[in-house]
Amino acid sequence: SNADYIVILDPLNNTTNPDRFQLLKEASLLYRDIANAIKGVVKPDAKIVINGYKACLGGMLLKHHGVTSDNISVVVTLDEQRMRAKLAKKLMVMPSDISDITVWGNVPVHNTASTATGTVRNHEGAITGPGSYNKTVVEAVNEENWEFDNVQSRDDRDKIVFDMPGRIPKAVVSTQSTGRKES
Repeated sequence: SNADYIVILDPLNNTTNPDRFQLLKEASLLYRDIANAIKGVVKPDAKIVINGYKACLGGMLLKHHGVTSDNISVVVTLDEQRMRAKLAKKLMVMPSDISDITVWGNVPVHNTASTATGTVRNHEGAITGPGSYNKTVVEAVNEENWEFDNVQSRDDRDKIVFDMPGRIPKAVVSTQSTGRKES
């Protein structure tokens, strides 16, 4: 009793019930039961955090069923999926290879995306490993900058080698490799 925080992990998703009407009915019944269980247990200024597919609906249903807290926050999966898609595009992996991205806040007003705990699999970068190898999203995003600053490009490396004294001129090497004679 007198809880300061309550975290609700919403178990509902589109596979719970394919009929939308039935899914909404299940959500209403679920959140009615949750509201009845937490009424009188939470402080008026308690923080209620809801995570899940129907989290926004859950927040509205808690209010509808009499939960008086003004501090209901939902963790939005749509914004999480958008962030995963943007990161996946940048890192050239599938969105399913990005995990542990968190989006939190008061959704209609302000929300914040955090990649601090995010991980990525199957990323081809400076350090690559088997499919089970994970690295943080921050490391993967910053690898591109590190490579640009610290790894010499092949063109620059080849130019240095071909410009070295005593080396065969580049034009001669290219004609020898094609089997043509220089005229």
